[in-house]
Amino acid sequence: MPTIINLIICWKGTIKKIKPSELCSFFDYLGYCFCFVGYWTGPFYNFRTYNNMLQSKTLIRSSKLALKHMAPMLILLPLHVLQGIYNPLDYTMTDEFLQKSFSYKFFYQLAGFWTFKVKFYGGWIIAEAICIACNLGTVEKEDGTVDYSSIINIDIYNTEVGWELSHCVRSWNKSVQRWMKTYVYDTTSLPKSVRTDFVFALSAFWHGVRPGYYLCFLSAPPMIKFQQKVGNLTRKARAASHTTEMVYRVFMWLFVRLMSAMFLTPFYILELDRILAVWSSMHWVPQISMGILMVVNFILPQGERVDHQKTKKSE
Repeated sequence: MPTIINLIICWKGTIKKIKPSELCSFFDYLGYCFCFVGYWTGPFYNFRTYNNMLQSKTLIRSSKLALKHMAPMLILLPLHVLQGIYNPLDYTMTDEFLQKSFSYKFFYQLAGFWTFKVKFYGGWIIAEAICIACNLGTVEKEDGTVDYSSIINIDIYNTEVGWELSHCVRSWNKSVQRWMKTYVYDTTSLPKSVRTDFVFALSAFWHGVRPGYYLCFLSAPPMIKFQQKVGNLTRKARAASHTTEMVYRVFMWLFVRLMSAMFLTPFYILELDRILAVWSSMHWVPQISMGILMVVNFILPQGERVDHQKTKKSE
């Protein structure tokens, strides 16, 4: 499925409306789409980065840099093993899990939210290290250092500390987010009010056709819209008071984690009957919460739009 969509979207143009056939041969285009470096990670880099790797006459000795880049695996791998033992996601698919108390199931899914992310953190770090080792996206600067920012796909720090879901999304699977914005969000003729919903629906289709993908991905747009509206409406109050700003950030950080934990469960359960069984055993709290959120979104005015979250770590 990802490969088919990759081909379709790539063919729309690697740079805005310019067709790939105007930039390269058809076989170069196929080589880009099926290059092993990014094949299993999605559209990990653009054609220009891929072509620069092939055409470059300078070989950067990057093996040590690639190994250094994988240093976080010394922490992520043991965490993944331990979480697989003490917090296996498959346990949510058992009848025993359904018999547990509401608080147990809620906090188990909250822990599972972290378990899920650790696996992908490790996978993307390995993928980035492979790119570095292959000299894909690496540029040697005048001072001798190597810049490989063009192939960085995950920003763990901002994913974890971000208090706005839209900011967390931009820090998670960054290359694919850029792709979706450039070739889907910015090019579709749909109204801006539904573009975010369309992008997340396409993201779900990218993963497959099983119900869990759609129940997970389509929960994000209402949360993003809620945070945008509340952020816009409280902007002046937060600007006038540092305490108000800190309370707002803490509230939104908790909001994103708690809601995301409940709606990530469908992603790894996938089957509709089991998802409904889990939600039913939780007294439909996830659906009630989402319903309230959608009603609030309908009632609240948009307010003056502004980019609330700054990406610098110093913030």
